[in-house]
Amino acid sequence: VVFPSCSPEDLVQARRKEAQYTWNMLGPWGQGVVQKLWDTQFKCKQAYKYFKFDVLAYRGGSNGYAEESSHNFLQFSELTLYELDGNEDRRKIPIDKATNPGGWNYPNQGPEKIVDGTVDSKMIDTTFGTNLDGGSTIIIGVKGEARSLYGYEFFTANNAPSRDPASWRLSGGQSANGPWTEISQVDQAEPPEDRQVTYGTFDACNSSRLAAEPPPSPSVCNRSITITENNKNPDDDVGWDETVDIICSGGALVTVEPSEHFSAKYFAMLPDTIDKQDFANGNLCPGYVPRPKPKRRQLLGGINDLNVQVGECIHPPPDSGPGILCKREIAITITNPAAMHKGWSQSASFECAVKDGTNLGTTVRTGTSTSNRKIITRNLPRDFVGDICPKTYKWQPSSGYTEDNVLLVDNYEFEIEVGECEE
Repeated sequence: VVFPSCSPEDLVQARRKEAQYTWNMLGPWGQGVVQKLWDTQFKCKQAYKYFKFDVLAYRGGSNGYAEESSHNFLQFSELTLYELDGNEDRRKIPIDKATNPGGWNYPNQGPEKIVDGTVDSKMIDTTFGTNLDGGSTIIIGVKGEARSLYGYEFFTANNAPSRDPASWRLSGGQSANGPWTEISQVDQAEPPEDRQVTYGTFDACNSSRLAAEPPPSPSVCNRSITITENNKNPDDDVGWDETVDIICSGGALVTVEPSEHFSAKYFAMLPDTIDKQDFANGNLCPGYVPRPKPKRRQLLGGINDLNVQVGECIHPPPDSGPGILCKREIAITITNPAAMHKGWSQSASFECAVKDGTNLGTTVRTGTSTSNRKIITRNLPRDFVGDICPKTYKWQPSSGYTEDNVLLVDNYEFEIEVGECEE
């Protein structure tokens, strides 16, 4: 029988008289069950004001000696502690201070450097092996209330890999002087070879490495993308008659539709910085897109290379610009087909994602059709206030005749339906 007021901590550490009585009553088997419960479920999840890391071994290997580090020193650049917030997301624990009791540190290379938020500084303990409890001891106090430790992360220093921590013991307490509750221990962690990088995040409970956090989403903004046909005279406003997809930074897909004009403008959400350039020309999209000429030049001329130029961030971005694009089906139905003839014999074009008279999205070309209804797929905005494309559209072809000089229709009249995003 376990007293209801006794926690596993009370039982294991015999902090109260009735806890000691209950512990004895459990017997060896019951004591083993409670001990395991305490070790794996309760001990590591307790809230502590202080965390103590006893570094027991370094990597070694200096001058060919496996058991030695350079000058017998220990060093690393950062030690970050994490907790879980109310949404079960990982966040850093704010640190009050860090100490290295029993150690000796060079000026400006003391324990405060492992909690300063940068890997450009480091702590060096020159007396590894002679500190309290052997090895090197680091005590970290948290700000504010006691914290439950979810995980922690060591970072290597800028040089001397032989000094990297390799084995350590983690403990928690409510005072910098203890008493200490041992939480977990890591043996032979295999530090990374690279300098000023993370070991990975260790689980406070079982000493294993936690899964890596996904990289943060890049900060993006709305940018214009100007497409211009290469080797063309701007006065020769001909355009191109093929569709081409351009993959830009972050995998953003820009589908360039056939154009009646020398150049066309699109908009897409791209990174708001080019500090780390994706392409050699310093652009966020490839500088040009090579395409082979078709065997036969059609009405608008075969496509040559397309020059691609990305503009500056638009601040503020249009409230209904394309933002994140998605594929949508566009159903085009001609409502005044010519007698005895289905569909339409020339390609019409209309603008989608138009806001306040500005085309923020895509020029859609219908192409020709031998049927009165045609479905095409285009990249259009995921979020747009109002009609993405016009519901009806009238267009006067340059010629309304068939090859047999039969008049088809003076104007094409279309109904346009835009489908939902294809996930």
